[in-house]
Amino acid sequence: MRDTLRRKHLEEMMDRPEKEHTPLEGMDNEQIKRFALFLFEENRNKSRRLDEMVARLDEIGKDLKEANRKIDSLTDALLKANSKAEKAAIEYKLQLKEYKKLEKKYNALAERLSLMNAQAYASSKSLKGIERKKILKGKHDDKDDFDGTPTAPPSEVPQSGATVSSDTQDCHLLL
Repeated sequence: MRDTLRRKHLEEMMDRPEKEHTPLEGMDNEQIKRFALFLFEENRNKSRRLDEMVARLDEIGKDLKEANRKIDSLTDALLKANSKAEKAAIEYKLQLKEYKKLEKKYNALAERLSLMNAQAYASSKSLKGIERKKILKGKHDDKDDFDGTPTAPPSEVPQSGATVSSDTQDCHLLL
């Protein structure tokens, strides 16, 4: 309800014709002179503040220009650094590809070498099964006989027959 009354009052005030009011009405010359001096001083103060604001705006404008130059130089430096980083990344990728190629070649060569070694030394495996003549020692071979002569191996015991092998002859000659 109050809002509607206020709205009506505002509408009525807006519809009324404005009465022109001048501040000089009802003043004498002395009051008009003082009022004029007051307005002159106010105008001068506002003019001075306006000049200060314009000077400050000029300073701000200069600062903005300097800041824009710095931003431009930093942007250029950033673009150069970004370009160098991209080049480094591309170079790294290329080096990584080259490394992977070389690693594959190395692995292939290592495998080929392994196969070649296996083929080259495969024939020696058949020789590994052949043992050199080993002298079989008996349980009492390390012991001397009571007369100081070593015992003869059982296969080389002289037989009473007339035939003696050449190996046994060599043994008897050495004794």
